[in-house]
Amino acid sequence: MRLASAPARPVVVRVETSYVPAKDGSEAEARSEGFVVSRLFLRIVRDVTPERVPLERAGLTQTLAVGDVIEERVQVVNPKERHYVAVVVPLAAGVEVLNPALATAPPEARPSASLTLAPSYVAFRDDHVAFYYDTLPPGTFDFAFRSRTTVAGRYVQPPARAEMMYDGAVWGRSHGARIVVEAKAEGAKAP
Repeated sequence: MRLASAPARPVVVRVETSYVPAKDGSEAEARSEGFVVSRLFLRIVRDVTPERVPLERAGLTQTLAVGDVIEERVQVVNPKERHYVAVVVPLAAGVEVLNPALATAPPEARPSASLTLAPSYVAFRDDHVAFYYDTLPPGTFDFAFRSRTTVAGRYVQPPARAEMMYDGAVWGRSHGARIVVEAKAEGAKAP
C-alpha cells in the first residue's frame, strides 16, 4: 500500500490485527500480566466428600458423566488496588451453569464456598459466569459457582481470566483443559 500526502497534511493509519491461535483453548498455559489466576473444580456427589480436581497444567483431560454437578473454584491474586475489573469463567460446551439466585434453582446450585468479596455485578450466562468490580482492592479473592454436565461429548475448557476492563495490558489467566462428558450408564443413580 502506498499513501501520499501533501507536506502540511499528516497521514494517520489505524491497523487492527486479530488471529486464531494454532492450539485450542485447552492448551492455553496460565499467564500473569498483572493478575494471577488459578482454577480447580470439585466433583459433587451426595453424601461423599467432594473430589478436588485441580487444573495444574494446560491440556489436562477430565472425564465426567452426564448429570454430574461440578463446583467451579477460581482464585485471583491482585497485587494492588484496581478499578473496573472483570473475572470471566468460561464453561465448556455440554455444561450448564446453575444460578442459585433463581427461584427455581435446585438445592445443588448453591456452592459450598462464598465469594471473598461481593462483586458490583455478576452475570450467569449460557457459556460463562462473569464477576465485575468497580474497585478490587489488593489481596487474594476466591470465586465459586456450580454447573451440571448435560450433553455427552469432548469439549474444550477455556481458561478463566481476570482483566482490567479499560486497560487491556493488565490481565491474567488460568490453564485451559479438556472435558470429556460420558453418557450415564443405564440404571445409574443421580449424584
